[in-house]
Amino acid sequence: MKNKEMAFSLLGLLSGFMSIIFSFVIFCMDNGSWENSLQYGGDAYTGIQNAAAQTANNIQVVCDVLRIGLGAVLFVGGMVLICIFGLKFANIREQQKISADGDVEIKINDLLEAPAEETVITEEFFETEEIPVPEVDKYTE
Repeated sequence: MKNKEMAFSLLGLLSGFMSIIFSFVIFCMDNGSWENSLQYGGDAYTGIQNAAAQTANNIQVVCDVLRIGLGAVLFVGGMVLICIFGLKFANIREQQKISADGDVEIKINDLLEAPAEETVITEEFFETEEIPVPEVDKYTE
């Protein structure tokens, strides 16, 4: 079971790293260039060209917003995955280290579900015999 958990944690870490790499790829992508408006005189070509240029520029703005937004989501998601699965991986490694060092396996669920032992202090606890203390001569060698 530990091997499956460790493999799952490693896959989670790998997906976090891949997400961060893809976010940098998206941040570095080129999304085209701006289109200039031109004047052709007084004909319809000027209006058509200016409308097409404005449409292209609007699509450019949408591309910028999507590129930055998707890159940020991938970056933050990758960091979250690395933190979550890195912590799981570290806990699994720590449990393996403890079990390898002293053959002690810590199971937190078992500790939480185990009934607590009840300690009862009776009068017998307080009724102890005095232990004689031997006298020691301070001046002897």
